[in-house]
Order: sequence, then C-alpha cells, then structure tokens
Amino acid sequence: MHAMRQAGSFKKGYRRVTFVLELLLWLVFVDARSHLQGSDRHEEHEGPTIARQLDVDTDIRGGGESGPIEYVGIFQDVSEVCSCTLIHSDIALTAAHCVDGDFPPMVRFNSSQRFEGGTLVNITGGELHPLWDGSFSSGFDIAIMKLSAPTSLAVCWLNDNVKVPSFTGEPLFAAGFGFTNTGSGLSMTLQSTTMPYIKDCTNLSSNYQRERHICANSTLTATCGGDSGTGIFINGTDIQIGINSFSNGRCDDQTLDFYTRVSFFYKWIQSGICDFSSDPPAECPTPMPSVMPTPAPSSSPPTCHSSFSEKVQATRDAIFEFWYALEQQAAELLVTP
Repeated sequence: MHAMRQAGSFKKGYRRVTFVLELLLWLVFVDARSHLQGSDRHEEHEGPTIARQLDVDTDIRGGGESGPIEYVGIFQDVSEVCSCTLIHSDIALTAAHCVDGDFPPMVRFNSSQRFEGGTLVNITGGELHPLWDGSFSSGFDIAIMKLSAPTSLAVCWLNDNVKVPSFTGEPLFAAGFGFTNTGSGLSMTLQSTTMPYIKDCTNLSSNYQRERHICANSTLTATCGGDSGTGIFINGTDIQIGINSFSNGRCDDQTLDFYTRVSFFYKWIQSGICDFSSDPPAECPTPMPSVMPTPAPSSSPPTCHSSFSEKVQATRDAIFEFWYALEQQAAELLVTP
C-alpha cells in the first residue's frame, strides 16, 4: 500500500512537472518566433481639411523674353500647362496641383520655345506630398516627377535655409510660358521677370502660411496662368527658394503671388530623390535588398540572430533531456514492487 501511495503521489507530481515543462517549451517557442519575425509599424498621415478654393490664375505679366534655361521645363496635360525645375539628373520639382490628376507623359527642358527645341524627356511617375488635399492655402502644393533616365542637363540648387530670403524687397527671379495678361494666349516663348520679396504677408492674405509659403509683390509684374509649378529663385543665382502655387487675383489685377517654400520641404524632397532616382546621390542611404542572400560559411563569431537561435535550441534540448530522464525514473518506480 505504501508503494502504491508513493507511486500515485509520484504520478500526480509527474503530471504537474510534465504540464510545466510543456508550458515552458511552448513559451520558449513563442518567444523565439516573435523575436525572429519582429513586427511592422506603419504611420498614417492625416491631411488638413479642404479649405475654400481660390480663383487661381498664374502666368508671367510685365516680364520679357528669356533665353533657354537648362533646368526649366514645360509640360501640358488635358486641362492645363505647367512648368517644373530639374533638381537632380532624373528628378523634377513642380506643384502638386499640376499633376493632381496624373503625371504628364513628357517634359521639354532647356528651350526658349514652347513647342520646339531643347530636350524632350519622358516621365515615368512621381509623388505628390501626402498632405496635399487640393487646398492651395494649406501650403502642401508640391510634387516630384521621375524622368525615364538621367540627363546631362544642368540642375538648380535647392535652398535649405529657412531664413532665406532675408528681407522685404529682395529681388526674386521667375521664368515660364504663361499668359502675359488676362485674356491673352499662352506665351510661345519663355518669359522671365523679377519681383520684390515680402517677408510676411500674414496681414495681407488669410490664405498665407508663413512657414510653408513665400510671398512676392506682383503689382507691377507677376507670374500668371500657365506658370504654375515653375521655380522662383534668388535673383542672379540658381538657388530655387519656391514653387509657383497661386495668386490673390487674375493676371492683370493681382497684387500678391504665393510660392511653396522649398526650405520647409527640403528633407521631403531629398527623401523623394533617394526613393525615386535611378542615380541617387552618394548621401542617400543604401537600400536593403528585397531578397537577403544566403550567407557563406564563416569562422567568424555568430551574429546576434544566430546566437539567439542556438540558445533557443540548447534550451529545448535541455528540457527534452530532463523530460526523458524523468520518464525513465517514473517507469522504474512504477514497476518496482
């Protein structure tokens, strides 16, 4: 009887130990699986609410004919004509509202003529800013376009200094193929002009966002319809500070022009160049391969990943060995009279 009670007690203890070991083994497996797989996290961006649309009309009035500028391009879709600037060998910068429906099939760079000359390049895609929602006053009127192949054309420089331009009255330069006055047709030749910078237009327009907009006085000369997407530059330089977005009136009576501020979006633009260019700058991070290559045998110390896997296997082996020894002891006890 004593031996039977002892065997019964051992059986109960054995079941408890077995249950604990099974639970421990399961936890080791789950922990290893979660460690090796990891987890993905995705951030969602919520755009601003749609604001009142403006009566937008953007081209050049009061300027003069210009010779070709290598990095200034013109393109046309079904509804409108826009301009862009070449900022990398195969990346162009423009306004989001110019490509909101779709990207153009091609762009003509380095020409003073609207329909001929220069370099015609194909466009294969691009990206609108994720917070662009069709509202000009929100300030997210910016997009990049991918050229089908790198070109040898000169590119403009992007301003990354939030303090530039620095003073009211500083002359800014713009060029495009837009209207020369309200009711006129689009210009057949490239036009250019200079306008004075206004440091703060907060009290002049409720649609102005100081951190995302550049404001220029367009009383005497202005960018008008057909110039959307063109760049505005520090006069006498190739430094682009803005992208033509909207104005506060029609071509003949507008007094203010508004441009998307490049310095505010500088990091987003650089990220887009790295993501889309087939000839990315050296400072871009090296992309991870889509399929990880099989590592060759090496005598070097194991990686953290390999070390962790070996520890898991060793733990499982130890549990199984202990389990086996426990079963052997139980079997011997149960057959003992």
